Amino acid sequence: MLKRLRRKIVILIMVLVGLVLTVAVLAGPVWLGIKLNVAASNVLSVAAKMGPAALNVPQIGKRPSSADDNLRNAADELDDLTGSNYPVYCASITSDGLIIASNESSVSIYPEVLSEALDRVLTSDKDSGRLSDLRIMYARVQTANGYNVAFLDTAAIDANMEASIVGALGRLVLGLAVLLCIAIGCARYVTRPVADAWRQQQRFVADASHELKTPLTVILASTDIMQQHPEKTVGEQANWLASIEDEGKRMKKLVEELLAAARAGEREDGAAVAPPDQAVDRVDMTELVEQSCLQFDAVAFDKGIDFAWEVAPDLACMGDADSLERLVRILLDNAMKYAGPEGAAKVDLTAEKRSQKIVVTVRNTGDPIDPEVLPHVFDRFYRADASRTDGSSFGLGLFIAQSIARRCKGELSVTSTAAEGTAFTCTLPAA
Repeated sequence: MLKRLRRKIVILIMVLVGLVLTVAVLAGPVWLGIKLNVAASNVLSVAAKMGPAALNVPQIGKRPSSADDNLRNAADELDDLTGSNYPVYCASITSDGLIIASNESSVSIYPEVLSEALDRVLTSDKDSGRLSDLRIMYARVQTANGYNVAFLDTAAIDANMEASIVGALGRLVLGLAVLLCIAIGCARYVTRPVADAWRQQQRFVADASHELKTPLTVILASTDIMQQHPEKTVGEQANWLASIEDEGKRMKKLVEELLAAARAGEREDGAAVAPPDQAVDRVDMTELVEQSCLQFDAVAFDKGIDFAWEVAPDLACMGDADSLERLVRILLDNAMKYAGPEGAAKVDLTAEKRSQKIVVTVRNTGDPIDPEVLPHVFDRFYRADASRTDGSSFGLGLFIAQSIARRCKGELSVTSTAAEGTAFTCTLPAA
């Protein structure tokens, strides 16, 4: 799917930008060809009107007419465009096709080429045009005695056009190659979020299936064993019933966390979307955090953890009290699990107000989180070391906690070092 999407993006960029690039590159040769042909036509038109006498060797003294200036100006324009000299052959011809005057003293033309060209020009219904096979442009003007006909060799014009077209095609090919590389890079960059989301979805489904598979296997195995001994009483098979109950509770907890993770969606800008039934009220964070700490004080005592907390008074923010309480409980539960060995474990919580922000920090001792692992601790189902858990963790808690923080327009971050331990910091806007 991603390959098809990238391919479509590349094709779209190549078609749209490639067309613009093609037009821009080929416009140069086209415009040059138009100017060359217009300039050559002007030269032939003026030469045919003036006749061959005006094209002979220049006379000494002032040129007799402005028509001569027009011819020279037109010829100069053609020379400036091509950097070459284009001699013009002009002849006066009777109606019978007899040449009565020409400038052949200054310009030569092959007799057979001249004969064929004159035959075709005199029988043509156009007064100007091009004889492509002879590489000649012509102009014809009717006079009292017949016609004035002017010829110009197009070999140099064609050579200029060919060089311009070849150069343009070379630039076009190079430009399209560069554009293709850019399009491929853009396609990969644009589809990177889609690829990440696709991988996360696949991992989410695989992890959820794996987590559900174990309790289901235990439940099915326990019921199978019970069915093999129908003569035993409920009390005699209490251990199998207890196993089924434990795994059922485990599945219930997983399903609840999956539902919470599914509801913790995000908009395109990264902000979490609040569930439609969730109320947003003013929440007393001082009371909420203190109550959560009191509940976990017993857990810390049971695990031999040195637990201390310090909560500033009059802390309040806007949000859902149940969700914010869950956020604090997730952070405390996570800190208790990874606080280190009994007797040396410590967990500290501080809640204070800084610059219109409420900052709740939960810090614990224990092994620091690997720097390579740190960016992934808030991913769904991510557990850096599954062997360190007791099987009750599914790797969804921190993902849900971060989603709650974002839903309240806050942020949850983590730092972890061997010297200072691991600290999760939740920053929320103060009400």
